[in-house]
Amino acid sequence: MKQSWHLRSPARLEQVRSDVEAFCSTLHVVVEGEVVWARGSFPVRHGGEELDRYLIEIEFPFDYPDWLPIVREVGGRIQWTADNHIYPQTGVCCVLLPEDRWWSFPPRRPFTEYLRGPLHNYFLGQSVVATGEKWPFGEHPHGALGVIAFYQEKFGTNDEMLTVRLLGAIAEGKLRGHWPCPCESGRIMRQCHPGVIETAKRMPSWAVRESWESLRQSIKAAQAARSSGNTNAQSIE
Repeated sequence: MKQSWHLRSPARLEQVRSDVEAFCSTLHVVVEGEVVWARGSFPVRHGGEELDRYLIEIEFPFDYPDWLPIVREVGGRIQWTADNHIYPQTGVCCVLLPEDRWWSFPPRRPFTEYLRGPLHNYFLGQSVVATGEKWPFGEHPHGALGVIAFYQEKFGTNDEMLTVRLLGAIAEGKLRGHWPCPCESGRIMRQCHPGVIETAKRMPSWAVRESWESLRQSIKAAQAARSSGNTNAQSIE
């Protein structure tokens, strides 16, 4: 039977513990059976000055670092709503799109990079919004539309269906920099949509296929909803 990550790699656990202690003295790593947690008070800083604090817990999944940490705000300050970047049914913080982790926190990078980067920006954003300001780091729509928007930025196109086609080219292995671009512009891929080449380099094939299949299912669901007369169905076509 496969063991949890911290049992397979005690050295990685000690490195995570060291990273947490180096970040602040108010977060503590604890092991409870098969699960590793970091719990405590998370400081939000700007310009060397502490602006705010949040009570949080971080659950390290069984296959960390292949899967992202699971973060919850446990002090009751943030409502469980999608607009607050929290999954309403679970209370899990949407710190990163799963797709974005390959840019913002690739597997096997030091955990301190996650604490100082995506996680700190997430709670800094929450503090900014609490003052009545807009989210400071840019926002994508929720659900499949947010995933589409993410890839549109990477690929350099506003065309939703072309975005899906380009993602499919990566997922199916139909991608070479010197091949004609799937957008049918007549140019080769590296001259037409170089962001597609960069995405293929950064993301493992299984992650691309997972995104692509998820988007295809969302398209089918949207088409079915419109066929049934649901005028509230969102389009990613």
